[in-house]
Amino acid sequence: MIAGVNGASGPRKPATAPPQQDRLKEATQEFEAFFVETLLRQAREGARSLSGEQPGFARQTQEGWQDTQMARSVAQSGGLGIGEMLYRQLISK
Repeated sequence: MIAGVNGASGPRKPATAPPQQDRLKEATQEFEAFFVETLLRQAREGARSLSGEQPGFARQTQEGWQDTQMARSVAQSGGLGIGEMLYRQLISK
């Protein structure tokens, strides 16, 4: 491309293929889900340490599953916006 023709100021960055954008979007949502899950888990553990509660294995397993599902739901719905912000930052490069 010649600079100055049709308002162009220089070579363009190669466009990211749609499948790559989809994978990037999914990866950034997974990152946000992981982050939210970590926050939920740490908050629960902090509350337990303050109360002295010692739940059994079954309850810990169930709560872990609930944290995972909640985090995925939050991330897929836009949640904290971390995944979207990260996606925009990475796609612009």
